[in-house]
Amino acid sequence: MSNQKHLCHHCSSTDHKCNGHHGHRISPEEYLDKIEQAVKKIPQKRTRERVDRLILLTSGIAAEAAEHKDFTMLKIVEVYLTLRLAEELRYSIDPGEAELLFRNIAKTVGSVLTAKYGLEGLTKIEFVNNQGPGSASLIFVTCYGIGKVLADYFTLQSRGLELAEPAAKEKFKTAKAEAFRLI
Repeated sequence: MSNQKHLCHHCSSTDHKCNGHHGHRISPEEYLDKIEQAVKKIPQKRTRERVDRLILLTSGIAAEAAEHKDFTMLKIVEVYLTLRLAEELRYSIDPGEAELLFRNIAKTVGSVLTAKYGLEGLTKIEFVNNQGPGSASLIFVTCYGIGKVLADYFTLQSRGLELAEPAAKEKFKTAKAEAFRLI
């Protein structure tokens, strides 16, 4: 993920890509707008595909934010992902509830640092073993897994059902394995 290119918002040329060597990065608003554009390309009736793309793209942005230690963007991603998943799955929630729900789901699935500090907490983990994932990869995997659990949560809530803790943990475990294959 470290070799991703950033659209340079300081340059006037539309064909110019800035690889970050000037210190330019795309703004949080531009990131989120790009997610919206990508999700809107999928027809409305294909909700599961839209939800999957939303989770994947948002997790990638979380990883990018982690790489740059952009803690503000990590907080935005938590709330944004939760609010957008709720909206896609026809469930109503406000930003304060979204932040709390993201962390409660993290707690339920056993992601203790995320539950306590949000995705930002995962950026503070230093791996002594070089074979372990870096914090950007860990954040991608965690955000992806929580996103998948949130999707199930909202789907069940809209039907008047509750997400059981064992089912949430299993979904998170499966989603993490899927996310590791995507890296």
